[in-house]
Amino acid sequence: MKKEIIYKNIKNWYIKFINNSIIEISIPNNLKNNTEFVKKILLKAEKFKEKISNKSKLLYPNNNFYYPYWIETEIIDKNEDIKNFLSNIFYADTKKYLDIYSNKIWFKYKSFKIKDLKSKWGSCSYNQEIIINLKLAYIPKEYLEYVCAHEITHLKHKNHSINFYNELTKLFPDYLKLRKNLKIL
Repeated sequence: MKKEIIYKNIKNWYIKFINNSIIEISIPNNLKNNTEFVKKILLKAEKFKEKISNKSKLLYPNNNFYYPYWIETEIIDKNEDIKNFLSNIFYADTKKYLDIYSNKIWFKYKSFKIKDLKSKWGSCSYNQEIIINLKLAYIPKEYLEYVCAHEITHLKHKNHSINFYNELTKLFPDYLKLRKNLKIL
C-alpha cells in the first residue's frame, strides 16, 4: 500500500484512503518537522486500514473516505453516510461536555449549535447560546472538552477577566496546555 504525506496550510490533520490502495495523510505545515507525530499518524493509519480490511467500508464517492483519528468505534455495517454518523457522535459528545460543565458551575446554557467556524473554536452569546466549531470533531476529544468548559465559563464571566480564568482553572485545570496547542492549529 502506497503512503503519501502531504503538508498543507490546514489546521487539522486527516487520513484519506483512496481506492483501498493509497493512504494520503495531510498534515499541517507547522508539524512538518515533528517526526514522532508523523510516525504516530502512520501507525494509526495502518491499524485503521487493517481494522476495516475485512468489514464493510465507510465510503465517499470514488471509494475515498476519511478517518478523524479520535473515532475509536466499530465500523458501520451498512453503507451509511459517514458524515451523518460522525455528526451524531460529535453532537452527543458536545452536549455531554456542555451539560457536565454547566452543572458544575450551576449556570445553564439556552441552546448550542455546531458550525464550521473560520477563526475561532467556540463562542458564547449574552443570550447563553453557545456555538462550537465543527473542526473540533477532527482533533482529540480533550480539545472539545476544553472548548466546552471555556464557553460554559462565559455563562458566569462574560469576558476573559482574572475571575474567568480562575473559574476555568477550577473546571479544567489543564486548560493552558490545550489552549496553547489550539492557537497553533
